[in-house]
Amino acid sequence: MIFDRIVCGVDGSPESAEAVRQANVLLARGGRMMLVGVANVAASVHAGFQATAIADQMEEDVRCALLDAERAVAYGTTAHPRLVRGRPVSSLMSAVREDDASLVAVGSHGTRRMAGILLGSVATTMVHSAPCSVLVARADERWFPRKIVVGHDGSPQAAAAARVGSELARRFGSSVRTIAASDAEPLDLDGLRSAGLVEFDERPPVGALVAASEDADLVIVGSRGLRGVRTLGSVSERVAHSAACSVLIVREGSA
Repeated sequence: MIFDRIVCGVDGSPESAEAVRQANVLLARGGRMMLVGVANVAASVHAGFQATAIADQMEEDVRCALLDAERAVAYGTTAHPRLVRGRPVSSLMSAVREDDASLVAVGSHGTRRMAGILLGSVATTMVHSAPCSVLVARADERWFPRKIVVGHDGSPQAAAAARVGSELARRFGSSVRTIAASDAEPLDLDGLRSAGLVEFDERPPVGALVAASEDADLVIVGSRGLRGVRTLGSVSERVAHSAACSVLIVREGSA
């Protein structure tokens, strides 16, 4: 069963609250959700004599955010709040690895793609480097994956994304559109033949999927296993930053 171990980044923002809500929907029955709040107390040293008080306030803010997140999860969900001291990106990545997560959920703060790359936003880093599948949640308090779009190019990675889309559709009674961009290189026609009903779009992959996202609740794309700077410019990375709805990047073997 997919997504039985989910790690959610919690920072008290509406965007992270939405990530928790959406992850709660995707969590497999009987699954485990880890809520990770990071207090970057080292940053308080710049406050001089007020450093201790500010560090204490940072931790208190994170505790409150975790409590709110725990209250927000559905009845019956096993949620485990964890306060971590450190840098947000590295701390969340460590939690993902320690918990052997099948999915990490982060909120999208509307950061433009290049700004996110330069500033090292949590969402951008997870898209680039997380060892598991990644949900980039976009705010919608009524979110439910009724309309799913899957990007397909015939590759094994796209086939993995399609399998996740099919399982979610069965679980939630969702509709699924499978879109192949005829402008994509390379496009594996043999792989596409086993994908069932496929819509071909003449636009490049990113343009086709971003356009489809306007009328979707969730776009699912596969990951070719690239990490770090090699991910820059990939279809999954660009769609995650540009889509109008939430985006699920599926990494093989992590679901």
